[in-house]
Amino acid sequence: MTSISDEIIILGSAGGRFHAATQLRSTGGIIIKLFNGKYQCHLDPGPGAIRDLRDYKINSRLTTHVFLTHAHTDHSMSIPIIIEALQKDFAYHEPRGCLIAPTEYLESGELNSYYKNLLQTIISVNCSNEYLITEDFSIKTIPTNHGKLQNVGFIFSLKYPQCEFKIAFTSDTANFPGYTSLYKGVDVLVANVLRPDNSFCRGHLCVDEFIPLLKEISPKLCILIHFGAQMINPISGDRVDDQIKKIKKAVGPAIQVIGGKDGLHVPFLEYFEI
Repeated sequence: MTSISDEIIILGSAGGRFHAATQLRSTGGIIIKLFNGKYQCHLDPGPGAIRDLRDYKINSRLTTHVFLTHAHTDHSMSIPIIIEALQKDFAYHEPRGCLIAPTEYLESGELNSYYKNLLQTIISVNCSNEYLITEDFSIKTIPTNHGKLQNVGFIFSLKYPQCEFKIAFTSDTANFPGYTSLYKGVDVLVANVLRPDNSFCRGHLCVDEFIPLLKEISPKLCILIHFGAQMINPISGDRVDDQIKKIKKAVGPAIQVIGGKDGLHVPFLEYFEI
């Protein structure tokens, strides 16, 4: 087993309007800790993010990079406060941190100059491009099918002494021609799957749509997140576990499938012979 402590922490496993408004499950995004704490990334800090960091005892000042897939509020609402929270002190004597976000969001004025000036680096991203973060950490942006708003998925490429490793984050998207080929070869797939069974929703994936895509991509580990109101609500209850069982039965044991839960820690390298 690897001694590297890298992990994915699900702050918020839900998405969409219902959970953003009710916080029945959180919409606080994901923390990714890489290279034994050299990098701490916060992906899509939506409503509840700062509370989740407190509740799960994650030091926001250790965050080095903030990633945004798109500017819907269940993904972006907490970006300003997260930028403030990663500063060394509240006097803001020196810029800190890096924001990686779609060009459309950065040029829209939604994030004003006060917050931009707190950051050391801002990387404006578009679809289907590669960006070098550091020598051991690069990213590739992936197109999506999620309406008119600019939206990207991310693939993190990590160079460990023992191997190279890829983690993909799909963002919100429906299927589209060539979708699976974009994620071929990733080791971990973190997929936004909004609805159960065959409950179609424009611009998103439901479980029945996702199963054949997952089979074709065939990562070693898949983590499902961004569950909507039909997955979890006070009337019909929590359907995540039964949907995970359905996916596991369909794809077989070669792909390990995890249903995201708020506060879940996934030490992802432990699933591999590294």
